Order: sequence, then C-alpha cells, then structure tokens
Amino acid sequence: MGTLIPTMMCIGFVVDSVSMMNLKNRAENVTDSALMAAAATVRENGTLTETDEKTLEKEVDRQMRDVFKVYFEANSTEVMDRNFESYNLSYDPETNDFTAKVNLYYKPHVYKRLYEDTVRFSVQATVNVQLEQQGALSMGLVLDKSGSMGSNGRMTALKQAVASMAADFDKSDPKNELIRLGAWSYDSTMRDSVDMTWDRSEVSGFVKSLKPGGGTSSTKAFQTAWQQVRHPREEKEHEKMNGLTLRRAVVFMTDGDNNDYKDDDRTIKFCDKAKDDGLEVYTVAFQAPARGKNLLKACASGADHYYEATNAASLITAFRKIGRDAMGKILFSH
Repeated sequence: MGTLIPTMMCIGFVVDSVSMMNLKNRAENVTDSALMAAAATVRENGTLTETDEKTLEKEVDRQMRDVFKVYFEANSTEVMDRNFESYNLSYDPETNDFTAKVNLYYKPHVYKRLYEDTVRFSVQATVNVQLEQQGALSMGLVLDKSGSMGSNGRMTALKQAVASMAADFDKSDPKNELIRLGAWSYDSTMRDSVDMTWDRSEVSGFVKSLKPGGGTSSTKAFQTAWQQVRHPREEKEHEKMNGLTLRRAVVFMTDGDNNDYKDDDRTIKFCDKAKDDGLEVYTVAFQAPARGKNLLKACASGADHYYEATNAASLITAFRKIGRDAMGKILFSH
C-alpha cells in the first residue's frame, strides 16, 4: 500500500503530461494551418492596389486577421471548448513577420496537487510577408480562336475571362497610367490583333468580337506578341507616363494542338527567347489535350505560371490570378 500511492501519482503525472503535450500539438497544428490559410487567401486575393506601403501593410494585416479568425474558430472546436483562453495576432512591419500566438490552459488531474490548479501555456506560428508593390506592366495576350473554341461555350468563357482580368486592371489603374495591353488572335495563322496600347478598352472590345474558326498555328501570334512586349518602345512609354519599374508579360492560351508538330518547336523557341528577355510567360490550357498541355508547360516561366482550366469558372479564375500576379505580388515564407 505504501508504494501504491506514489505509483498512482506517477501514472497520473504521466497522463497529465501526455494530455498537455497532445493539446499543445493539436493547438500548434491548428494555429499553423490557420496562419497559412490566411497567408494563402491574402496571396490569392492579390491585395496590391494600394500604392502607399503603409496602407498596403494595414490591408494585409486586416485580411490576415479576418481569415485567421474564421479558419481557427472553424477548426479548433475541441481546443476552444475546453482549453482555449485567447489568441493574439501581431504584424511587425520592420521584419515583415506576422505571428499568431494562442494562449491555452489545462486543468490537470495530478499536477494541481503538486503545483497549481490550472497550467497555462501558449503556442505560436509565424510567416514572413514580403510586399512587392504594384509597378508598371506591359502585357500581351495570345488567344486561340480556332474552330474548336466554338464548342462547349469556350469562346464565351474566354471573353468572360479576359473581361474579368480587364476589370481588375481598371480597378488597379483607373487612369490608364500603369498598364499597357495588347492582344493577338490565331487560328491556322495569326489573325486580327490590337497592338500595345494604353487604351485597354480597345483590347476588351477586340476580344469581345472574336469568332471561332479555322485550324491551329500559334507560332506567329506568339512571336509578334513577344516582339511587341519586349520592344524598347514599352520602356519609353512607361518612362513618360509613370517612371516605374516595368514588368513585361505574355499570356498564351489554347484549347488544342497545333496542326503542324513543327509549330510546337517554333513556338517553344520564341517562348524561350521571351523568357531570356526577362518576360514572364503565363500559359493557360483550356480543356486542352495532352500535347497542347505539354506545349504550354514548356512555354511557361515555371510551374506556377502554367494553368489548367476545365470550365468557364476555372478559366476566369486563371486569368484573374495571372493579372494579379503580373501586377504585383505578396510572397510568404514559413
């Protein structure tokens, strides 16, 4: 009997220790996941329309807090019901660190006899936020108008996707002083186009007028877009209008395969030239077959610049993400 009580206390001590460790691990996982969910949401939202750095930081801070709260409360029911005390979110503009600290308590079975009735502790997670403000942008759109774009509402979806991107541009650049746009359509050869312009409504109107028809040959359209976006004229135009650092990008979209296999190699050659010139090449496969996807993957500046769309909604999302990414970025490291 003399050894039973110490033995039971040791067992209870172990039970309390394991319970607190499990609680801490669960809380760490939920806190970390909530913080990363907030970071991912802010990055996808592309909160980059503010030109003032402090205003931008405040907006990122607000969004991070909003999303963290929703995600944390939705995924930490067990922790919050029995062990949650409070949480605090802090943003340090000097280091660009965003930290979530969650305070918890645990009522032990044995500890309270040895130490205290309630044990309090906290867990925290941190992400680093790198804000890159919106600069100047010259972007060329290379758009497939071949006959297959007439099926399954593809052309209508493309028009909606470009319109959504253009609407985002208009919000970010209401005075048409930051973003120049051009568009080149193609089927069996390059067809109608709009050269690089400050008047983005001209490009929007052009895309609305596209009608599907013909085969598929992407080379000339991509080559021309690359040549116009890389032209020294773009730098001069932006120097006169805004004096900001210029980003250059091409968006290349198709729903099919080039009729001539040689067009794949030729197009990739110009994609490589564009990337060598510092252009960011974004590609979008819209219900495209394997060969078309492989072409677009080879052309893209990286895996994060390649998009696959299976319906109108995902095509619109792809174009909006591309537009936001090209305008400016919010980067997170964990």
